Amino acid sequence: MYYKLSRLLLTPTSARPSTTVEVFIANPQIDQEAILGKLFFLTEIESTKPAALKLVQFFSAALPQAYYQSEKLSLREKMGTLNIADLFETALTKVNTECETFCKKEKIKLSLKTINIVCGVVYKNKLSFSGNGSLKALLVYEEPKDAAADLSVKKIYKITPLELFAPDEKRGGLQKIFTSVSEGSIPSEGYVIFTNEILPEYITNKHLSKIITALPPTSAIEQIKNQLHKINSYVTFVALIIKNSTTPHVQRSIPRLNVNVTAQNSLEQMQEIETETERHLASVGAVRTRRLWLFIKNLFDKLPLLPQTNAGLTIRDRIFFTKKSHRRFFTRLAVVVKNIFAVLTGLTAYAWRMFSHPQAIAIAARSLGRRTRQFCLKTLYWFVRLRTLHKVLLTIFLLCGVLFGYNVYSLVHDKTQATAKQNYQELTQAIRQKQNQIEASLLYHNETGARGLLDETQTLINELANYPSADQNLIAELRKTNEQQWEEISHVVAVTPQELTQLNRLNANAQPNILVAQANAMLIADTANHTLYRLQNTNAAAGIISDALSAAFGTDLTPDTALFVSADDGTVVSDASTLAAIDTPFAARADDITSITSYNGRLYAFSAAENNIFRFAANYQSKTAWLKEDLNISAVIDFAIDGYVYLLKQNGEVTRLLSGYTNAFRLKDVTPPLSMATKIRLSGDSESGFIYIMEPSQKRIVVFDKKGTFILQYKINLAENVTSFTVLEKEKKIVLLAGASLYEFDAVNLK
Repeated sequence: MYYKLSRLLLTPTSARPSTTVEVFIANPQIDQEAILGKLFFLTEIESTKPAALKLVQFFSAALPQAYYQSEKLSLREKMGTLNIADLFETALTKVNTECETFCKKEKIKLSLKTINIVCGVVYKNKLSFSGNGSLKALLVYEEPKDAAADLSVKKIYKITPLELFAPDEKRGGLQKIFTSVSEGSIPSEGYVIFTNEILPEYITNKHLSKIITALPPTSAIEQIKNQLHKINSYVTFVALIIKNSTTPHVQRSIPRLNVNVTAQNSLEQMQEIETETERHLASVGAVRTRRLWLFIKNLFDKLPLLPQTNAGLTIRDRIFFTKKSHRRFFTRLAVVVKNIFAVLTGLTAYAWRMFSHPQAIAIAARSLGRRTRQFCLKTLYWFVRLRTLHKVLLTIFLLCGVLFGYNVYSLVHDKTQATAKQNYQELTQAIRQKQNQIEASLLYHNETGARGLLDETQTLINELANYPSADQNLIAELRKTNEQQWEEISHVVAVTPQELTQLNRLNANAQPNILVAQANAMLIADTANHTLYRLQNTNAAAGIISDALSAAFGTDLTPDTALFVSADDGTVVSDASTLAAIDTPFAARADDITSITSYNGRLYAFSAAENNIFRFAANYQSKTAWLKEDLNISAVIDFAIDGYVYLLKQNGEVTRLLSGYTNAFRLKDVTPPLSMATKIRLSGDSESGFIYIMEPSQKRIVVFDKKGTFILQYKINLAENVTSFTVLEKEKKIVLLAGASLYEFDAVNLK
């Protein structure tokens, strides 16, 4: 074993932790550790929010996955060896990208300055690491001794800090947590210590070095814990100790031979070794002609007929002093491009010749067919001419080959099916486990955690449904449970409204679209048929009070008075069913009015075309622009007033105004989000009432309080589409206009 790792994680006992810490040491398989070493990371995030814990869990899963299952491992058979630092750097690059995607998906908004982390790999005596933040790294090593020093002398250790990252590094966003990799060797019987910033303030480097060099790593950690318990119990201490267990190499004095080694000497030694080897391996009695040839060659070389050559100089000129060409890459690239161009040119020319002579293609096709038939006939003739024994053996061989291929296919198929079945069972178990966790989160009112688990469960259920052999009944059961949990976390109140009346009994072609509440009755206007209906609250008796109504919008002015208007005129309806006509035009065009409402007996009209809200005089003879701020409200579809003005957009966004200016306000998120809202209504006073938003496409009415907090949502069990609604505060009911009928149900938020 080349190294030993031990970790320290000491949380405060007298106060709540202010940071989220973790010391992770991977536990790979034996063969993986022998090839890739051991991965670790130490992190301290300056936050106790659930987002910090999610980020720690992400690192615990993503780092081992990216390192031990790297795509570069497939190159090991070709390359022979692996560069651990390069492999580690590739894994960190992948984790950086996955971290950015994970933070966007989980909506984690943590500043990079709050994330202190160091991640590394120790392989034999090699250490590669990368970090971010204020964590500390220390190297403890033995002071070198002279070779002649006495081995019994007490060892002296030095401690020096290591840099986690270069001081001039430019840090980017959260996606660049790991920006550089440091690597090096741990000295024999040396130590590397990673700690958080607070630990060196309580234990000095000298004392820390004394503890870890005198005790094994595990015992040293326990000793440090005992001392820290006595000193402080209000802060978090975290550390990781790595020890190089190899013993130092003992240098021995070896006499060195003073030999002038040259290339010529090396060649002569190789020739001598070759001669001796040939002599020892030669057969007894064999004539060695090589000796005779060498004798003649040496004799010929001694004659003064040939010029003398310096072999060593030649070797030096050809090998040792050959300059490396810096243009070799471009030369090779040019050769490759030239070869590719030549091949493409040849193929183009061949194709051009073939297509220029169609008859040649037909001839080549017939020739290929003829050759194929000839080959088959020759093979059959060869088989027929074989001896019976050979035929039997060949048949047996072919049958064995077919059976072997089928057996291999069967084994692979069975293994694939078993793996798929195991994955299916593990996925099912994971879904049920997460659903149990959701129930526990809801029990303790942890809706944020439950919502995240519900998203994960939905993804797993969709993945489970993609299995070919998935149990549809099981899928339906899991989805039903998931929907029920969604409804519980979404505060869904299922209601079945009670029918009050059917207006098509009074008019077969009734198409009511406007609903206005009075103190003792409900007024329903039918714009298409110019009809006004009245429904008594006491006995639910309905009747027609006008068949010549010209109105496109309606609202209540007072508890006993309602107003119906169009662009050209209007009608005031009292509680006694008395109608009073208003001949004053309310707008130049019908499109200039988008919605109307009232406040303190005064009429307010919203115009998307004119991008403004108008307040009418008491006699409706004049109007003034109420909006004082340059605000684009052309996308607003409805509005309501209770002192504040609430503007509703189709996507559920609500803007609040006060005295003509925007006022800080935002509705909390609701599940599922609003996307096709149509109506907004208010109840109560301006500070402690409720906001009601209707979304007919989802058959629901979502309720918020006046601070924007989500309260509940009514799930309406009706076949017809709801066109309008009103809230009766006194009766604590909500009345719906759906189709040609009126319905009501109890408003539990008003109870």
